[in-house]
Amino acid sequence: MEGIVIRDYCKEDYPQITELWAETGLLTPERNDNQQAVEDCLKIGGKFLVMIDTLTGMLIGSSLMTFAGRRLH
Repeated sequence: MEGIVIRDYCKEDYPQITELWAETGLLTPERNDNQQAVEDCLKIGGKFLVMIDTLTGMLIGSSLMTFAGRRLH
């Protein structure tokens, strides 16, 4: 799709991630998706993709797949 890139998350994305999650109602204390929790998830096999609008440079989407030791969720 022109103007859109999907790539792996990098830790510099986290501030924009929290803005996106806050705007969409996904940033809640129950989820405990702080930056350390995200980094820990990735270390044990999780996957985090981000969608970037290349025209504005804004992060416009995310997909965090957590790993519980047996399968991705």
